[in-house]
This record gives sequence, structure tokens and C-alpha cells, in this order.
Amino acid sequence: MISRMSSRASIREVYFNRRMAAILGLGFASGLPLMLTQDTMQAWLVKSGVSVKEIGLFGLVGIPYSLKFLWAPLLDRYAPPWLGPLGRRRGWIVAAQLGLILALVAMATATPVGKDLDLVWFTLPWIMLFGLLAMLAAFLSATQDIVIDAYRTDVLPRAELGAGAAMNVNGYRLAMILAGGGAMVLGARMGYTSAYGVMAGAMLLGLLATLLAPEPAGSARAPATLEEAIVDPFREFFQRLGWRGWLVLLFILLFKIHEVTIGWQTVPFLTTSAGFSGESVGFARGVLGVLLTIVGANAGGAVVARLGLVRALWVVGALGALSNAGFLLLAAVGNSPVELANLDLPWFGAVSFTRGQALMAGVVGLEAFCNGLVTAGFVAFLMSQCDRRYSATQYALLSSVMGLTGVLFRTPTGYVVEWLGWPGFFLATILVGIPGMAMLPWLSGAIERPEERE
Repeated sequence: MISRMSSRASIREVYFNRRMAAILGLGFASGLPLMLTQDTMQAWLVKSGVSVKEIGLFGLVGIPYSLKFLWAPLLDRYAPPWLGPLGRRRGWIVAAQLGLILALVAMATATPVGKDLDLVWFTLPWIMLFGLLAMLAAFLSATQDIVIDAYRTDVLPRAELGAGAAMNVNGYRLAMILAGGGAMVLGARMGYTSAYGVMAGAMLLGLLATLLAPEPAGSARAPATLEEAIVDPFREFFQRLGWRGWLVLLFILLFKIHEVTIGWQTVPFLTTSAGFSGESVGFARGVLGVLLTIVGANAGGAVVARLGLVRALWVVGALGALSNAGFLLLAAVGNSPVELANLDLPWFGAVSFTRGQALMAGVVGLEAFCNGLVTAGFVAFLMSQCDRRYSATQYALLSSVMGLTGVLFRTPTGYVVEWLGWPGFFLATILVGIPGMAMLPWLSGAIERPEERE
């Protein structure tokens, strides 16, 4: 059975140790380059006068994040040359981080606009060079993610899976704030070349965390051959779980549908139907939402430690789906213009907000808190399903299945809104959480299997 933390002292022990400090730093290193190859890069392109058509093509930069399972077996099989003393996991993380620092410096130096390069056989448009550098950064970022996920799976005892997932979310979200809003502010004031240079320097914090991170106790033997690295992760997974392996994959696909479907339509609903300003929505989601996601992730880690993984999944899954009910209330009440308060805040000056804005912030904040709960429990579940010998490949595969949830279920949400209306859509996002929850009794054996790392 899953070990549980039964006292406050033991929860402190779970959260405050060298492993958690390392995972916090590695989560920061994982989150930083993501924004620098997505939202922040788009802001730089817009400021540089790049056309909307060309900016759209930069969506291809994110391809490595979707295909990372293809080279994950290589990272399971081989140790990086010259970095052997750091171990297989930390060695690859350091290699990826050093490459990321160089790639970000190259992006800062290149900038999106410049003179085309006349090469021997063809002319390379400068914007394409910048795009290739961004894709290189995304590839190195995805590679880093593969090994950080594997390291986290290897180093954590079962009782710390939830706390480890929470600390990873903490570092990841803090990095996204720095590389998102922080880098955009620096870009507006100092220029994006300087901003990306600063962000490359911030990657040194992740490198330091890797160097100080403890080596997993009793690290598993690497696969002996490349064939073993590619085939055996699948074979081990289904031999261990049997027919439940297919249920696990289906559960991964279904468990977060309520979060994925509503998340894709939240901003359109708030800014169009509900009539809130972009500034109000940006503050609620980008500041309050991020902070409450971090709080929720830490609470989720504590829930896993106290209740064990199965009971925790029941709790966080139910709360995650039910939190969508707040949008039902918001659809019914709307954006009330009645002024609720007028405050004189230091640094900000006079700030007033209406009853509708307060309700919207509360609904968005509750959803973000519950999403943090769900993320901590779900990432702990994914880690629990990996064999340490193949953790890079198996986690990459399981997380790719999780990514399919967005691909399959985000696309039709606009049609569902048109068909059911906003209240019907929000009710549907609650109900779609039921199938995943209903699978938990059949998955108990898979979740509560004996854990070798204990």
C-alpha cells in the first residue's frame, strides 16, 4: 500500500529537504525557456515589425515539445560524454542547460530582423535564421524536460511524489512569470536583446541547482542496447500492468478533460460574453491565477502525502471538476458594474473594482487553485507508473498521451459553446470529469503496486 504522512512534522520533512530544493530549481530551469520560445518571443517579433503571417509560422517552433518521446530512449540508453561523473540524468541536464544558455545568447545576438545571409548555394532569410535558433532552443528545452522528469521520478521515494510534483510546479510557474511578464518589461525598457541576455544568465540558477542536486540512491542500470531502450519500456509497462495498462493510458487521456476544455474558452468568455476588460482578465489569470496555482500545487502535494495517491486523486479530481461551477455562476450574474471598493494602494495609487470584477477574480482564482491541486496529484500519478530503468522514455510517452487531451478535446469547444451556450458548456465541462473519476476503482491495483524505490 502507499505510505501516508500522518503528522505535520512528517509533512515538513517531505517538503524541506535537499531533494525538494533541487526539484524547485530544476522546475525553474524547465519553465524559463518555454516562455522565451512562445509568448515572449511573439512579443519581440511584433515589436520588430514581423508580419502576422510570419509570426504564425513560428508556431512550428514548439514541435520538439510534442515529439520529445522520439529521442527519449537515447537519453535512457547513453550517458553524455565528458559529463559521466555527474551521472546519466544530471549529466544530460547539464549538457542541455549549457546548450540552452548558448542558444538564448545566440537568439539575443541574432534578433528577428537583419540582413539575409548569402550562403554558397542559397540565401538564408534572417528571420529564418532566428526561427532556427528558436527551434534549437525549444529542442534543448524539450531535451532538458525529458531528463528532469526522469530525474524527478528516480530521486523521489513514493511518499514524496506529490510534494515533488508541487515543487516542480512552483519553480516552473515562477520561471514563467520571470520569462513572461518580467522579460517583456525588460524588453520594453531595455530592448529584447538585453532581456534575452538576462534570461540566459538566469539559466545559471538551473545549472547550479543541477550541480547541487543529489544523485538518486541506487540508480537503475541503463539499458544495455538501443533496442532495449526503445522496446523494453513498452514491454515492461504492459507486462507489469497487464490489461490495466490500457486503462492507465485511457485514464491519462480523460482525467484532465474538465481543465483542458474550460481553459481554452475562459478568456473568450470573460472578454466577450461576460464583458470584462483585458486588463482585469490579465490580472486575474496572469497574476492571481499563477500565485493560486502555486498554492494549490503545494496543497495537492500535502493531500497526496496525507491520503495516499488513490484517495488524493479522488479528492483533487472532484474539486477540479466542481471548480468549473464558478463559471456557471459568472455566466448567470455577469459583470455587475456596482462599485465594491475604492482603495488607495502604495505604488499603485487609487484602485477601484466592481462587484463583477471581484466575482470574476474569485472564480478564476478558485479554478487556478484547483488546477494546482489536480496537477500535483496527476504528476505524482504519472511518476508512479514509471520504472526507473526507463523513466525518461516512459514518462515522455505518458506525458505525450496527456498532451493528446488538448489536441483532441480543445478543438471542438467552440462548436460546443455555439450549440449549448455558455451555461450549457460550463455544465458540460463538469460532467466530462466523471468518466476519468469512474475509472479509479479499476486502477487501484495499478496505482498501489509495490514500489521498488522504497
